Amino acid sequence: MALTDLTKKIFDDAAAHADEIRANGKTQVAAVRERAQEARATWRAAFEAETKSLEQAAAFRTHEQTEHEARLTLEAARRTVLDEAFAQALEQTCAADDAAYRAYITPALETLAKDAVKVTTLYTPEARLAVTEAAARAVGIAAPVVAQSDIAGGFVAESADATFDMRFEHLVQTVKRAHEPTIARTLFNN
Repeated sequence: MALTDLTKKIFDDAAAHADEIRANGKTQVAAVRERAQEARATWRAAFEAETKSLEQAAAFRTHEQTEHEARLTLEAARRTVLDEAFAQALEQTCAADDAAYRAYITPALETLAKDAVKVTTLYTPEARLAVTEAAARAVGIAAPVVAQSDIAGGFVAESADATFDMRFEHLVQTVKRAHEPTIARTLFNN
């Protein structure tokens, strides 16, 4: 066969099979397009699921943050109520009439006298000098009583060895530290 015959045969075969080659190509292109479409649909579904998951996670975090802020606000409000209750207790104790005031300080003075503490000086608010001196003398404490402007109520007793802080503000803080959880449960029922 000559080269021209061979070329003619290739063209004739190609013409005879052209429709078959085109149909086969179209089938393969359609299959590729279908797989690509399925891949896009799968990717889109995964993307939408991930987006929804992220949105839910963000909503959950926002909800958790809101709840946390609400708990902090509630705790701050409770703290304010407790602080005000203790401040009011201190204020009422300090504002007591002389007889009640003397009744408040006498047990502490009696304890000092009973324990044979040699009190060298008693410090008390200026407005309570007379009542503190009378209560001290009544239990046998003869130390000088000195006005101290930074004491709201109660007294500070000094001896050669120690200082006894019986200021009402100190006593209220001691009670607060020791009993605040119980008081909070009682006030807030939790």
